[in-house]
Amino acid sequence: MLTEGVKVSYQKEGSQRGDLVWLVDFDNPENNDFVVANQLTVIENGVNKRPDVVLFVNGLPLVVIELKNAADKNASVKSAYKQLQTYKASIPSLFTYNGLMIISDGLEAKAGSLSAGLSRFMAWKTADGKEEASHLVSQLKPD
Repeated sequence: MLTEGVKVSYQKEGSQRGDLVWLVDFDNPENNDFVVANQLTVIENGVNKRPDVVLFVNGLPLVVIELKNAADKNASVKSAYKQLQTYKASIPSLFTYNGLMIISDGLEAKAGSLSAGLSRFMAWKTADGKEEASHLVSQLKPD
């Protein structure tokens, strides 16, 4: 759907027509509308959930990010992953067009697909493929 377009039909001059509509312009990214929502409230089937960050492209929620507080000793990428699983079960319509999920405990970040288990979430790396710790890590460790 995102990469192959969507078939639509419409009336023009009294006749039924069909065409292909592209939901995302991959060739010209500047033609797309990008929105980042922080703490977006989603209500579905009477369930109220609030993912940390949702990235929209042309109104489609393509990326969901769950962030845990690095100052919390119980925070982990595993707990962030579990939270995403709760969201998938409770507010599944948010994930209809999902392309990527990101989890972070504030020190480590991983990205995975909608169907990926925790072991398939891969470390977030720099553009040249290096896995680097944040320069802020030293500030979080006791002296």
